[in-house]
Amino acid sequence: MRQALRNQDVQPDHAALAERCEQGNGSEFGVVVTADGEVFQFSILSEAHDFAEWIRMTDWWPSSPYRNSIEVALTLLKT
Repeated sequence: MRQALRNQDVQPDHAALAERCEQGNGSEFGVVVTADGEVFQFSILSEAHDFAEWIRMTDWWPSSPYRNSIEVALTLLKT
């Protein structure tokens, strides 16, 4: 996961995982938040070093079902 984040120019030490769930087919879904306020939705195969899906949701995350956990992650990154 850390290498996959680096491949997307996200520094793992300056990011937080707001959501994560296993999808049952060897892949994971999640939402990652960066210290500068960027928000991304992703899917990754557990053995992969790169994301199968990487969607920037910075502009519309407040209307997503992950709003509460993203707000918590952003608050944690500001402290």
